[in-house]
Amino acid sequence: MRTRPLAALALAGSLLVACGGGEEEQAATTDSSTATTEVDETTTTTSTTTEAPAAAAPVSMLTGLPLVDQWVQSRPVVAVKYDNVEGRSSPQVGIGSAEVVYEVPVEGQVTRFLALFQSIDASPIGPIRSARGSEIGLLEELNGPLFAWHGANALLNSHVRSSSVVPRSIDDVPHLYYRDRSRRSPYNSFAVGTADIRATAPEGSTGPLQPILRFAQPGEAVPSPNALPATSIRLAFPPPFGARGGGGTAVRFEWDGSRWVRFQAGHAHVDAAGGGQLGVDNVIVRFTQALDSGTVDQAGSRVPTAQVVGEGEAWVFSGGKVATGTWHKPDNATPTTYRDVEGNEIVLAPGKTWIALPYGPGSSFR
Repeated sequence: MRTRPLAALALAGSLLVACGGGEEEQAATTDSSTATTEVDETTTTTSTTTEAPAAAAPVSMLTGLPLVDQWVQSRPVVAVKYDNVEGRSSPQVGIGSAEVVYEVPVEGQVTRFLALFQSIDASPIGPIRSARGSEIGLLEELNGPLFAWHGANALLNSHVRSSSVVPRSIDDVPHLYYRDRSRRSPYNSFAVGTADIRATAPEGSTGPLQPILRFAQPGEAVPSPNALPATSIRLAFPPPFGARGGGGTAVRFEWDGSRWVRFQAGHAHVDAAGGGQLGVDNVIVRFTQALDSGTVDQAGSRVPTAQVVGEGEAWVFSGGKVATGTWHKPDNATPTTYRDVEGNEIVLAPGKTWIALPYGPGSSFR
């Protein structure tokens, strides 16, 4: 079993301290020539025509999978901030349709999810909770995504609104939010759907200008030439700022031969919308540090902000294997890159990805 060492790699870089497919292979471009012969009683004429090269299929910037239509690639991403208090806000609704999910610890030894939707939509979505500063550094690389959240203190709210992220909180589009009366407040704020939120995008809005993850090309080793077999991941989310406590809610992923399926608090983590157990093609464990956001919650606990700009240790799981190495993100607008211990770029299987950002030791895999 591999366990993360107590001393993480040093994190560097600047940080904005704030609040919060198809299965077919991409068509190859080809040239083809055909010759036709026309014959009459007196002459023979030979003519040659050249067909135009086949257009490359558009590919999702979030999953690396082919898209049916080019316009899907160009539409803006909708990012949704999901709550994750076991037994209160779980099971979530619609999260199983997300193409990328970030899992980030907050105060109180719980995590929240930042789910990205572009080529796939979900309706309804929730429960939705407040923004944190971590979101800015994760979202600005998406070229003006629409961000759905519910609640944030004045400082954190101002940081989000001063970024390039397009706010779509309950204050911005209240008609798209509602309370699910079958759940207790504050774990019952929902939005009608990602397509409805996208319909409010400013004129000229578009999707990411570049892939946010590096997906494997035919013949490339996934996740790296040095990858080792791995079938089980256990995630620990220790409290920030050296506070005492365990690793929070028990989370693990298991390789079932085709995808990584998620378990939480000892049982299968499911989507209440009927999507079954949550499962993804790739899992990234991106170790980071907690920075003080300058705010406290209602219980007086300091609210952490994950340092998402800089570098640190990373584990990347794909295809029943793991590559250990480092992550690097130079600024908010540039996607994160991953390299193995020998400096090779780590690549992912095209498909959905779950990215966990624990603050300290305790996670392991085998």
